[in-house]
Amino acid sequence: MASHKVLGVVTRAVNYRDHDRILTLVTRERGKLTATARGCRKPQSKLLTAASPFCYGEYVLNERNGRFYVSQCTVRETFYNLRLRPEALYAATFVCGVAEEFANPEEPYLKQFSLLLHGLSL
Repeated sequence: MASHKVLGVVTRAVNYRDHDRILTLVTRERGKLTATARGCRKPQSKLLTAASPFCYGEYVLNERNGRFYVSQCTVRETFYNLRLRPEALYAATFVCGVAEEFANPEEPYLKQFSLLLHGLSL
C-alpha cells in the first residue's frame, strides 16, 4: 500500500454509505483526484472537518488497488466564512468547479492551485 502526501482543496464531497464520503480533491502535486474518507461522518471522526467542501489541508492518502483513501489530514484553512453569505458560497462553488474542470489527473497544478486558494480567500 503506497502512501502519498499532498496539499489539496476539497472541491466536492458526496456522502457514501452510512459514514463515508467520496471527495474530489484538487491538489498541488497531483492535479485532480478522487479519494474516500472512511468513517468521516461519525461525530467523533478526526476527518470530519477535512472531508468538508472548501477545506484546504495537507492530506495523507493511501493507495490500494488504484483507489485513494484519506488516512489523515492537517487542516490549514476551512474557509468557513464562505458558508455565511449565499453570494460568497455561490462564488466559491463556481471557483472550485472551474478548478476541478481544468485540473488534470496526475499532473502538477502549481500556479492554478495558488489561484484557487486566492479565489477562495477573497
